[in-house]
Amino acid sequence: MTEEKKTEPHHILKKILERGIPVWKADFHSAVNNSDEVPENYFSAESNRKSRQVEMWWINGDGLVCLHKNKYFMVPTSTVKFLKFI
Repeated sequence: MTEEKKTEPHHILKKILERGIPVWKADFHSAVNNSDEVPENYFSAESNRKSRQVEMWWINGDGLVCLHKNKYFMVPTSTVKFLKFI
């Protein structure tokens, strides 16, 4: 693999997620925007509404990486109040 390929965004994200711990539910100190810019006080992998389901990984020292509607975003460690791992 060339050096250029190793720095592509999907390759970098894959490396980050490899060290992540899958999360089932996360509660926050204050509301956090999902990928639709809708504030929520918690995210869940098994929300009762499919449009609110969020896939998550805890990255120790960095925060919570989230995948919602095919968009990735990160919630900083200091914002997370509680996690329930899978």
